[in-house]
Amino acid sequence: MLKPFAAFFIAAFFMLGARAAEPICLNAANTVEETQCMSAELDKADKILAEYLSAAKDRLAKEDMGKPQLDAAQEVWLKYRSAQCGDVYTYWAAGTYRYRAELECEIEATRSRTHEIWSAYMKNFGTSP
Repeated sequence: MLKPFAAFFIAAFFMLGARAAEPICLNAANTVEETQCMSAELDKADKILAEYLSAAKDRLAKEDMGKPQLDAAQEVWLKYRSAQCGDVYTYWAAGTYRYRAELECEIEATRSRTHEIWSAYMKNFGTSP
């Protein structure tokens, strides 16, 4: 029998492997180009998240399922993303990798949040539109 701690890491390994991020902006010639490219990717991820939030709010408005605090939760999540990815930037502050590390953090957090919104408010039981 696996100890709970070991089971957690095994489960995390498989979950991360299944959702491994595709490399982005690998053709950038320098840090400025890489930062511009990754900022554009973050903008795309933010726009997709906004679409999912809007769709979730529309669905919630049509259903009489209580009063979820989606806006309040989103505000807290944005503060979390800023703090977490800012900390990643600080950790890597000694080099130019800090820009990529922070943006990768923001992109992955945003993609993850989009999935959370879908999972919590939009998926149907057993299937998804």
